[in-house]
Amino acid sequence: MELLTSQKLSLLSIASEAGLTESDFEFIYETSIVTDYLIVRYKPKERYSITYRSNAFSDKPFANVIPGKSQLEEYVDIDGHLRLDFEFIEKTFRVWIQNLQKEVPLDSLLERIQKGQFVNEEFFNSDEKFSATEAQILVENIGQLQLKINMIPLLLDDQKKIFIAELEDLKKKTDKLTKKDFYLMLIGTIVGPAMQMGLNSDTMKSVWYVMKVLLRTHPILLAP
Repeated sequence: MELLTSQKLSLLSIASEAGLTESDFEFIYETSIVTDYLIVRYKPKERYSITYRSNAFSDKPFANVIPGKSQLEEYVDIDGHLRLDFEFIEKTFRVWIQNLQKEVPLDSLLERIQKGQFVNEEFFNSDEKFSATEAQILVENIGQLQLKINMIPLLLDDQKKIFIAELEDLKKKTDKLTKKDFYLMLIGTIVGPAMQMGLNSDTMKSVWYVMKVLLRTHPILLAP
């Protein structure tokens, strides 16, 4: 099931048109007694891949895509396709690239949050605790953040409840945390649930936007 060079170039052009880098994709071929596999892997995030399988006992083609449209891993087939040909490969590859377009910016955002790239470096490395006034301001801001999160239309009600509960726990600990520990815990309240719930890029950006707006009154986050 190895692709022709012209076919590989055709798939890479689809990725390039979507704003992705052609050199970030790797083509892998695996063969067993009854099954052949074609795997296209997105190298910056190796868990992201599309896998085609040609099985001697099944004519129905499918593609296993990570990330999927509504969950991390999904199977994709195309109506009317009864065999694994390049037309099927090309159509499902486009589906996978569309999913990548949504998830890759989110991964980049989460990595930048985790590395503290939005934060004043002096603050991020501080072992000092907040003054009583600073802690009170933060508690009030977090309360406003909870209200704003509850108004984000892209979040489901259950997702809102998870974020609000995590932030409530952070409010109770603010006066006991160092500035560095506060930011690390703030990361946990946003990044942890976001990854666990599998939020897409647009939803995560909405959450991060309201957080930056409300906490910018305190010298924690850098201006965008």
